[in-house]
Amino acid sequence: MPMKAATYKTMLQTAQQGVAAGFAQASDAAAEIERSSRPQEDTVEISQQARAVQQGAAQDADLIEGLINLSRARAQIMANLATARTADEVSRTALKIGKKA
Repeated sequence: MPMKAATYKTMLQTAQQGVAAGFAQASDAAAEIERSSRPQEDTVEISQQARAVQQGAAQDADLIEGLINLSRARAQIMANLATARTADEVSRTALKIGKKA
C-alpha cells in the first residue's frame, strides 16, 4: 500500500520539531553548565572551609547534571535527524517504485 506525500511531510515535520526541541534542550543545558561555573554568593557567614566543600559539591552536581542534559539533547537531535533521513530514504524508494510501475 503506497504512502501518501502527507505522511512523508508529517514524518519530516515531526523530525524537525524534535531537532528544534533538542537544540532548545542543549541551550538550556549549556546555560546550566555556565551557571554552575559562576561563583555563588552566600547571604550568611560561613567558614571558608565549609564554603569550599559546599560550593564545590553544588557546582560539581550542577555541572554533571548540565553535561548529562547536554548529552540527552545530543541523542534527541541525532534520533530526530535519523527520522528525517529515514523519511527521505522512504520517499526516494517510493518514487523509484512509482517510476517503474
